[in-house]
Amino acid sequence: MQTLYFALILFLLLTLVAGLWRIRRGPTAADRMLAAQLFGTTATAVLLLLAEATAKPALRDVALVLALLAAITVTAFTRRVRMVTLAEQSTATDAAGATKAIDTAPAADLPATAEASHPPGSVRDGHAG
Repeated sequence: MQTLYFALILFLLLTLVAGLWRIRRGPTAADRMLAAQLFGTTATAVLLLLAEATAKPALRDVALVLALLAAITVTAFTRRVRMVTLAEQSTATDAAGATKAIDTAPAADLPATAEASHPPGSVRDGHAG
């Protein structure tokens, strides 16, 4: 049975070669992050197989911690990409080269409200005012 475990470990380590290739080639940061996620998942699987093959249950604990760290890494990457995207949108320039600002006008500066467009006593949204 140990031979099977070690053969599976070898196969999993070979999949890391594909992950290394993807990290090197990209083309996007998301591709690189998925390859890094592959490393975390593969390392977790390798540690679980080693725990069974060598009868060392402590390796299961290490695999669990590694799986949690991999999940946190994906969360951090997702937040970073979202923040960068929002920052790019807020400083995007139009064709004339002027900086666009995100609409942050306070409610008091807004033009005519629903109250102004519907005089008292008129029917609005099915209710009499």
